Amino acid sequence: MKHTILFNILCVAVFFVIPFSSTGQEFNRGSQYLVNPSALAPAYNGILNDNSIWFNYRREWTGVNNSPKTYSVGGFTPLTNSTSLGGRIVSDNHGVYRLLKIEADYSVHLQLANEHGIHFSLSGYLFQNRISFSDVQVAHINDPLLNNGRETHGTSFNAGASIIYQFKQMYFGATLPVLIKRYSEYGPDEENNLLLLNQSIHLFANPNFELDKDWILRTYLIYSNRQEYPANFQVAALINYKKGFRGGLYVQRNAVVGLTAGLDILEGLGFQYAYEFSNGTNAGQLNSTHEVTFIYNFDQRRKTRWSFSY
Repeated sequence: MKHTILFNILCVAVFFVIPFSSTGQEFNRGSQYLVNPSALAPAYNGILNDNSIWFNYRREWTGVNNSPKTYSVGGFTPLTNSTSLGGRIVSDNHGVYRLLKIEADYSVHLQLANEHGIHFSLSGYLFQNRISFSDVQVAHINDPLLNNGRETHGTSFNAGASIIYQFKQMYFGATLPVLIKRYSEYGPDEENNLLLLNQSIHLFANPNFELDKDWILRTYLIYSNRQEYPANFQVAALINYKKGFRGGLYVQRNAVVGLTAGLDILEGLGFQYAYEFSNGTNAGQLNSTHEVTFIYNFDQRRKTRWSFSY
């Protein structure tokens, strides 16, 4: 109960006392990209598989009631030999705050030369934001900040883009999750009650190595930068056994470490679990995160035209 009260008060302070800055990647990328690279850049749609669907669940700060939770579901399918259509729905829940994103992605794939390709995508977003005080517990129920349990809503539209250069099984690219700087206003004092969708960029390198006929090592180096926030780095490695087992490790700024493992339950159906913790905090139970991903790849045995090796 004590954690619930403190957490909700913290959310009120964050979202109403100071302007909140968010990007299209505020929906935590987590470790999902290790088995679903589309979570890193929609330009991946159609490169490794022609058709995929997925579901992801992420729970942060597991020792606190109403701690941040993120759900996402999505997929993609080819339109032609060189284009793909995808989309996802993401729900981000942070105590009193809820953020829903509906996304549509259009990806184009071009072969430049033998074993070279260029892939790019354009995305459109609908953001629906809601702040509710109905479940907030405080000592003084007439606190004017709660405004009698009032709910506030905001809606905005935005766009994003990504591009990938491919040489064999090495990928180098950039993602711009938010192209247009936008505000959503919450009354009654709109000047101080703003949700800011800020511009950002994510640069990444994704070289993959075939260790032998059964083992593949997938690696990632990701640099993220957005206005008014410190830059972030993430390094990850996932070793994949072709008969359906995989495990990996990722590290990012602020001493965040993640361990992940997964397997193919059925042909085409994969399961991945990740446990994330931070050595940079003394909060104990506040620093653990759990993440689960299910992904189904149609026609898994058939290589796409972009599978230059393996």
